[in-house]
Amino acid sequence: MPNLQPLEFREAKTIDEFRCAANLLVKEYRFRKLEATHKEILDEMSQKQCRVFIGYRDARCRATISLILDGPLPIRAVFKKEIDELRASGLKVGEFCFLAQRRSDNRKKWHQASLDLFALMADVFIRVAKNEVDIICINVNPRHVRFYEDYLGFKKLAEGEERYNPKVKAPAVGLIARPSQILSNPRLSVIKTLKSVSGAQ
Repeated sequence: MPNLQPLEFREAKTIDEFRCAANLLVKEYRFRKLEATHKEILDEMSQKQCRVFIGYRDARCRATISLILDGPLPIRAVFKKEIDELRASGLKVGEFCFLAQRRSDNRKKWHQASLDLFALMADVFIRVAKNEVDIICINVNPRHVRFYEDYLGFKKLAEGEERYNPKVKAPAVGLIARPSQILSNPRLSVIKTLKSVSGAQ
């Protein structure tokens, strides 16, 4: 794989940075044949109190992911009972959402884009989420469950039951993990390798 410029990790603070993230998300929604405007995405991010993170390379936005710290979690639209039970037990629950990467018809570039998103997620978790929440959750495509289990240590919510996610009009599986599960995962070294490959710092 050719050497790449580092993927710069940054939390969005300016309107241009938020728009950069929204632009990737609009393209992601269109790819899935869903409709959403930049304003709708930015308004939703604001309403859900998201912390928005971006991975840049060559001054271009390559990947984005948002973290909600115990605010109005989107996953409750699908797994309300399970998330409410976690909160009722006294746990502070956060969620990864609004994931997108720069897409490409070129298979090698698409693979690199996927690594960029994975590296950004690892950075956000290691640098931010582990200090802010007791449990992190995420809604994922059923085909991607094994990936999150193997490399990030997530566990299935609701015994892995597939439920319809109205947001993306597709089935979803809920996953959760404690910071200690991810940080003690022996495959964290693989994450670090992928970060190196993708140039994330």
